[in-house]
Amino acid sequence: MKRAAIISNNFYILKSIFKISPSRFMVNFVNILVGLFQLLFVNIYLIKLIFDSIVNLSPFDTITRYLIILGISYVLIYSFNYWFSNVYIPRSNMIIRRAFQKKLLEKAKSIDLSCYDAPEFYDKYIWVMNDADNRAIKVMNTCFSFVKIVFTITGIFSLAVALEPMIIAFCLVYTCLSLYLNKQYVKVSYDYEKNSITMKRQIDYLKRTFYLPEYAKEIRLFNISNVLMGLYDKVITQYSKIINVFGRKVTLLKSGTYASELLFGRFLPFLYIALKAIIYKTYTVGTLSALVNIILSLKSNIQGIIDIIPQLHQHSMYIENYKKFISMEPEIRENHEGLEPLKGANGIELRNVSFRYDKNSDYILKNINMKIKPGEKIAIVGHNGAGKTTLIKLIMRLYLPDEGEIILDGREAGEYKLSSYRNRFGIVFQDFQLYAASVSENVIMDECTYSEEECDKVNKALKSSGMYERIYNGNDNDNSPLRTSITKEFDKDGFVFSGGQAQKIAIARVFARDCGVVVLDEPSSALDPISEYEMHKNMLEAARNKTVILISHRLSTTKDADRIYYLENGMILEEGSHDELMSLGGKYAQMFNLQAEKYKRSSVTYA
Repeated sequence: MKRAAIISNNFYILKSIFKISPSRFMVNFVNILVGLFQLLFVNIYLIKLIFDSIVNLSPFDTITRYLIILGISYVLIYSFNYWFSNVYIPRSNMIIRRAFQKKLLEKAKSIDLSCYDAPEFYDKYIWVMNDADNRAIKVMNTCFSFVKIVFTITGIFSLAVALEPMIIAFCLVYTCLSLYLNKQYVKVSYDYEKNSITMKRQIDYLKRTFYLPEYAKEIRLFNISNVLMGLYDKVITQYSKIINVFGRKVTLLKSGTYASELLFGRFLPFLYIALKAIIYKTYTVGTLSALVNIILSLKSNIQGIIDIIPQLHQHSMYIENYKKFISMEPEIRENHEGLEPLKGANGIELRNVSFRYDKNSDYILKNINMKIKPGEKIAIVGHNGAGKTTLIKLIMRLYLPDEGEIILDGREAGEYKLSSYRNRFGIVFQDFQLYAASVSENVIMDECTYSEEECDKVNKALKSSGMYERIYNGNDNDNSPLRTSITKEFDKDGFVFSGGQAQKIAIARVFARDCGVVVLDEPSSALDPISEYEMHKNMLEAARNKTVILISHRLSTTKDADRIYYLENGMILEEGSHDELMSLGGKYAQMFNLQAEKYKRSSVTYA
């Protein structure tokens, strides 16, 4: 990486931190000045004065004055250092980390869903998310350390030139050798990280499967753990090979660096001043003490600058990934100048829509044409893999079609503000999630003020979904049931729900949302037949004046829809009412007849 890019990338992070916390820079500069004062004045100059005064039998009050100054200096310096390290820095770091993490999370929200289908993107995304906030702190610390060392070395060089210039020659040789070796070390470290990130993610995934609750039952009931353990051993073996290769390279480079530091940073300079002191007797005790401190300080500070330069290079490579992630522009973006959708029930039309997840793969959906009138209740049915859920993701603008158009109320979907467009939909996905937040926040899916109006809306939604009694009768703590957390992950009094109860919470979200289109993607898959019947009755009552799109394998819930679309292999094979499709005697009729015995007593009437 070019030097200009390294400087530019590190400066980019410094500018970002300065916007977050300008005071951090001022306090860091004060810390640098305190460090310089301690090294040059206290540790070298003042100690030299004390030793020379003692050897020269100076007056007692002179020596005492120097010792008092020394004592007061150390008390003030260490008091400041304690406050800086244990009070100011942790607090400041938290503010900076929070700002960087929030920026990353906001960006993650806008990234196209299609990016998550690419493993190479996912590896870089995890890398950035795991490291960016700490990396920002590391960059700042490295840069301030660099400034501090430059000032320190400048001061020490001035003293060395005055007392013994030959020390500088040894240090220059040591510096050049170590810089070269450390540059190679940084390249090796980055290559190691780049080659191991995928395996680290695999190891993390395999470990998670053994402690996350959603895997617990199957892990104990089946032998899938043998498969996972086998994969774990395989990944660990591959990881060990990478560690061995890079470990050997690191060992050679670090050994060379240590040998250079030992020879030119310590042994030869000390040998030189010792021989000169013995043979020529040119140094006073104080000067000899100062030279020893100069050699030790030069060695440590040069080692510091040797470590810092490759660190800046390493930071730059990480920052490059961070900048690429932050600057990513989603293909589906917010149209701030776009239209506001109409209130009430919305109409949807799909014109010749085709889609595939990968440009090199087969189409998931092919030439789909649908026209859903405002307030119409339609059902989309078909076997697994037919493309039903993908179709919903396209309608929701989570993906863009490769071909064709999606129309809302006569206007192309992209003409609307993205957030306003999506707000017209109330949806329950088959793979919905509950969050370690309060009941209210899980229902309204937003921050909750717990106002009377908001609580009333949540309670009505819970009643409609059949979860009101469970929430209010199953709360044993002193908190309001609506404020109680779902899951016990962070709250020992939190709710734990069965699969069907969790699904009812997800369904309550639709009841609580002021939307024009209700989308139900297998909403009753975890419910028993009675709960399923009640849920559909309540749902359709609440959606009386809304457009409804229902995806289901249970055809008893779809037979009274205004229209039914039967999908197979990404295409609409049949379209019509239940009676029309049964008369046709095609795929839908065959599928329905297979389930007829099971659904003989089930009937859902669309209002």
